[in-house]
Amino acid sequence: MKLIDKKKLENIPLGIEVNEILLPHHAQSIIPFNTSFITIEPGMTTPVDCHLVKEMWLIVAGIGLLTCDKKTSEIKEKDAIYFNSMQEHAVKNTGDSRLEIISIWWKS
Repeated sequence: MKLIDKKKLENIPLGIEVNEILLPHHAQSIIPFNTSFITIEPGMTTPVDCHLVKEMWLIVAGIGLLTCDKKTSEIKEKDAIYFNSMQEHAVKNTGDSRLEIISIWWKS
């Protein structure tokens, strides 16, 4: 797998990177999901996200405060989080090191 170099989305502030993971060409047509690697620097908060696709986050490193449907909860390394379609979510890095997340999303 390769990362698409510094894929920046228009509403992503400095201190947050979203890099889509480019799957091998032969796998792109048969794998029913996309994935990206998200990094959030200490003290930074992602914009609120809400979309039609379903999504799962795997927390690789760090700690943070997740806001989902206006409820907050702490997240940490090795957590797995599922978001249903149209569920609003954002995360703040509350730690001293980078928060790293693998995002997997798919259509219903």
